[in-house]
Amino acid sequence: MAARLPGDGIWRARLRLYGPTRHRAAVSALRPTAIHALENLAHSDTGIVMLRRLLREQLQRVEQGLDPINVIRDPSANKRIPTGAWNTILSPAEAAALPCSENL
Repeated sequence: MAARLPGDGIWRARLRLYGPTRHRAAVSALRPTAIHALENLAHSDTGIVMLRRLLREQLQRVEQGLDPINVIRDPSANKRIPTGAWNTILSPAEAAALPCSENL
């Protein structure tokens, strides 16, 4: 037996209306705006919780007149950090010409 959903009668009516287009029926049964208090997050959703917490903290910093993370206004401190994580294949000569190739 299929699991009962909130508004199950509406769900089944939409499913019959759209036939095999179940995605449309599923999406139309959702709320227009997510209410996070009604979510049932699992342990695997830890990243979502961490991201939401980070966003709230950074919004509070902006409200206080501070800069959020990764905003560097000092031009002397705002420098590129070479990581070597390019999706480019270099010849040995090109790689040797890079200033950071020895440190990687």
